[in-house]
Amino acid sequence: MNAETRKRRQKEICNIINSVPVKSQLELAKILQTRGFEVTQASLSRDLKMVNARKYPRGSANARYIIFEEPDLERMGELTGASASVISFSLSGNMAVIKTRNGYAGGLAYDIDMLDSPMILGTIAGADTIFAVLNADASRNEILDLFSEILPDRVLADLF
Repeated sequence: MNAETRKRRQKEICNIINSVPVKSQLELAKILQTRGFEVTQASLSRDLKMVNARKYPRGSANARYIIFEEPDLERMGELTGASASVISFSLSGNMAVIKTRNGYAGGLAYDIDMLDSPMILGTIAGADTIFAVLNADASRNEILDLFSEILPDRVLADLF
């Protein structure tokens, strides 16, 4: 998946949430599918965070997703900081190796850990290299989909 597809999907999520009451991620995924967007639960969860959508009122049986502050969809997906410093990404078995410019690995490893994904068991960062241990049950496509949310398309292009 590229950044443009992700941006279009996130814009569509905003349109859906602003036009119909959506009570669950499963419901939203079904609506997206009817509109031509296939999405994993993990990607949908990240998309909802990125567009600042949350269930309201929390804990209520009548809770539905609302967008608390309209996101700047034109800027969404632009990479800054540690993500922009990525040089390469490789997969080997249940290990991902990410090369960055010197000094950026720690910040990016933190960003990866904050994804709080069951597909990533943990990271170890040096000055310019990150080793991420991946869940052996995660498929290659799931892993690539997860990392496509935070890494530049240029480093993932050859892996899809």
